[in-house]
Amino acid sequence: MEYTMSAVAPSPDTETVVVRYAGFWRRVVAWAIDFISLTGFNVLLMILFGVRITESEIVGASSQPAIDWIMGFTYWLYYTLMPCSKYQGTLGKMALGIRITDLDGNRIGYLRSCGRLLAEFVSAIVMGIGFIMAGLTSKKQALHDMMAKTLVVVRQSGVPASVAHNVMAAS
Repeated sequence: MEYTMSAVAPSPDTETVVVRYAGFWRRVVAWAIDFISLTGFNVLLMILFGVRITESEIVGASSQPAIDWIMGFTYWLYYTLMPCSKYQGTLGKMALGIRITDLDGNRIGYLRSCGRLLAEFVSAIVMGIGFIMAGLTSKKQALHDMMAKTLVVVRQSGVPASVAHNVMAAS
């Protein structure tokens, strides 16, 4: 089966593929899944290291540098390694069937993933307006996506990644 994206009506042996961008609420739910998963992982990690933790320290009011280091390190690794992995997204994004790509539909590299994570701080600076932009822009890009030149798209079953890439490049 051949996949095309054009204004011309497809022939019987071709299929038109439309790229769908992941919207604001889908991304919020993915973030919630990531937050719960990462918090649980960090708590288990701290228990294994014998770090005594309280409920307030889990949500960010830490009085122990070890907790800050463990949580910061796992946060950095998770949000930089997962998007540039073969899965192209975090556990939350995978659970909701979305992935992070560059503007051409390709998997992003580690440096772009790091830049995207750093740009998320810019998205958060002014009351989270940079995140809200994902619900307002035509390609559903948040400010950090625009800065890192990335897209968050819905995975399409049955469509090879190379086809999705070619379709996105044609758009």
